[in-house]
Amino acid sequence: MKIRLHYLAIILLIMANRSFADDFSGEWIWPDSDFLNSIQINVRDYNNGNNLSGQAKNRYGFIYINGGYNENSISLILKSNERKENCPLWVNLIASCQDTGCTTMHGIWYDSNHLMGDLTLIKNDKKFYISSPSPGSIFLIDTQSAMPQLSFTVHNPYSLTLFQWSLKVGFHWKRGRVNAKLPVVDTNTNDYEPDFSQWKIIGGNLNVTVKYNPSSLANKIATANYKIYGTNPGKSLIDLEINDPILSKIACVESGYRQFDAPRENGHGLPLIGVDEKGQKKGGIGIMQVIYKKYTSETLWDWRYNIKAGIDKLNDKRKKADRLYINERDRLNAERKKSGLPPCPSGIPYPLTADQLTRESIRRYNYGVEYRWEPRDGKNCSGKWVISPSCVRHSLDGCDPDYVNKVLQCSI
Repeated sequence: MKIRLHYLAIILLIMANRSFADDFSGEWIWPDSDFLNSIQINVRDYNNGNNLSGQAKNRYGFIYINGGYNENSISLILKSNERKENCPLWVNLIASCQDTGCTTMHGIWYDSNHLMGDLTLIKNDKKFYISSPSPGSIFLIDTQSAMPQLSFTVHNPYSLTLFQWSLKVGFHWKRGRVNAKLPVVDTNTNDYEPDFSQWKIIGGNLNVTVKYNPSSLANKIATANYKIYGTNPGKSLIDLEINDPILSKIACVESGYRQFDAPRENGHGLPLIGVDEKGQKKGGIGIMQVIYKKYTSETLWDWRYNIKAGIDKLNDKRKKADRLYINERDRLNAERKKSGLPPCPSGIPYPLTADQLTRESIRRYNYGVEYRWEPRDGKNCSGKWVISPSCVRHSLDGCDPDYVNKVLQCSI
């Protein structure tokens, strides 16, 4: 029979000479009670006494304890200040060791309400904790961007097998934060295999929490922290996805063909985030160092998604480079009008050559405009395209005037 009372953690100080009572030392679990989940019994020598005394506190107030031991048995009286709800004024436990080493005690209990039942106390030499995998372990997203298959095991010294599991993962830096969590899952075994398909793909700091007997005030909680890292796909797989010599050279300069901050060939790590000249992470992500308006798990952890974003970005820059001569004519005519000069005739400035379009597209992938029509005040707009990066002319912090040459010369 169970009594509807609430969780207590009780510390008993047993004053004793060296005797069989020493075997009582440790934590004891009363698994069939809503009143008392565990008793922490400590034995120490003091005046050869055999009296027990102590106190514990629950949400109703203090519970006073007194009792004693005799050879391999104990008798405890737990007494409350006042009656609360269905709590009895006192509970008496009488139990004795039944096995070698005293790991289990059997007996009876009864209370001021005249209830009585069998009593079993189980000695718990270890705490409630997640035993596998070892806390701090690192798990890997593979080169195919598949989440790891994981199984967690809890060390459970209690008689019930009712657990509640929750998992959350997160990665963040100064300019972004991506978190995710799985729905809470109940299990009736010590093992749990999370369904990562609900996350698609995500890594970072993984926190696992498990609650024992979660619906009771006598619950126990165990947590463990892990890491989920990504795996760099390596040059061969990246080349299959890029299939564009200019984009390959951009990836060479931007990241050294790395999605994650680790060695290029199958290295394991967190997403590679670009830094500025001051070493501050600026938010360019992965192989193509793409800066997104909104960061998601895919932008950080899926290297194929990152390459596709780089392809889209370069194609957009190529379209804009192809229209440079049109936009430059508008800018040039506006400047000439202010200076009292006639507008440019049709066909001037003329379109960029193929090589110039390549350089212009590369510059725009990084930042700015590569070419400028000079001179600005020539007769009939006569002149030519000259390399004059706009980010240099406008003194942009972090601008690399040699970026285009570095890209064209880079190879892996």
